[in-house]
Amino acid sequence: MTRSPLQTLLRLRRQEQEEAERGLAAAIAREREASEAVRHAERYFLEQENFVSSPECDDLAVEAFARWIPRGRAAIQAAQTEEERAGLDRAVAQAAMISARAASKAVEMLDARRQKEARLEAQRREQNENDDLANRSPPF
Repeated sequence: MTRSPLQTLLRLRRQEQEEAERGLAAAIAREREASEAVRHAERYFLEQENFVSSPECDDLAVEAFARWIPRGRAAIQAAQTEEERAGLDRAVAQAAMISARAASKAVEMLDARRQKEARLEAQRREQNENDDLANRSPPF
């Protein structure tokens, strides 16, 4: 049985949808990793801050922490920037998936309508043939 062009298009649309779903899953995973990196950077900064705030901490550690503060804040900022990028990537991937699903659905609906039209046309032809046979038959 040969495939109709719509069936071929539907197959391609479904493949695009699956690819978009995989892309979204990967983007969600990257976003989670980026969020975890932000939490880790913030937690590490607070741990260091708490350490140097303790009474047992000496002046050298406090001075080292003071010199490290810009790098610690930069690490947090970089992680937050990556988290924002990952969120945008996820939004783009989500939009691509929604678009791919809509395209698949549109082709499915068109294919279903064409199949219904073909069935109705076949039924009309069969009814016309039956009518023709009935008109040709001699009355009893």
